[in-house]
Amino acid sequence: MKALLGNLGLKSALEEEGKLPETLSAEQKQERLKQKEEIDEKAYNTLILSLGDKVLREVSKMTTALSLWNRLETLYLTKTLSTWLFLKTRFFSFRMGEGQKLHDHIDDFTKLCLDLENIDIKYDDEDKALVLLHSLPKNYETFVDILKHGRENLSLDDVIGALNSKELQQKVEVNSFPGDALAAGSRPEKGDQRNRGRGRSKSKNSRRSVRCFLCHEEGHIKKNCPNKKKESQEKTSPECSSTMCGFGYESADVL
Repeated sequence: MKALLGNLGLKSALEEEGKLPETLSAEQKQERLKQKEEIDEKAYNTLILSLGDKVLREVSKMTTALSLWNRLETLYLTKTLSTWLFLKTRFFSFRMGEGQKLHDHIDDFTKLCLDLENIDIKYDDEDKALVLLHSLPKNYETFVDILKHGRENLSLDDVIGALNSKELQQKVEVNSFPGDALAAGSRPEKGDQRNRGRGRSKSKNSRRSVRCFLCHEEGHIKKNCPNKKKESQEKTSPECSSTMCGFGYESADVL
């Protein structure tokens, strides 16, 4: 907000109002006061348009840019014990949420570090790097071990840079995987072709080992048996034994 007000030439509205020099004439003093009121009104409107509904209800009684700014500092930059404990606890218990994207996790950690600095809580860069590393889930254990060992020092920028590189590598692998899988699935392996050939050869051999239930000879089944006509004639004859079934063999043998 300070950068926005400074870009608009309205930053002076956040400064305490001082006394006008005595050397100024009455008309010059009047002109200065008018300019000050215009700047204050523009700064106030800029601040109001930048606030959400919940915050607007907290500052509804403020009428000047300076009083509004002081109220915002009271609400959001208060250095109370509860604020210190809350942010410190969140810092040391910081963990990556399940299903959360890596760049969102890094952004949340950066915001937390800025919130701590706003209330004058500062940690070493190496401490921040370690907290960020240990906030990662178990599938990053190997990555964390590589970064922690074999180094003389560890900085937060190094960790964030390595994490961004790893995320980029994962995206490339995910994007390339479907095409590789499709290409691999569309080309049968030579071993598969040999196995198919073996399967066909086995089926041919199995046909040779088939035994007819009618004549008990190999190489054909009952429906293709040359003695089938003879069997059907015997079946219609009254001399056919009751212990014979329609398949040309005794039931007792089957049992």
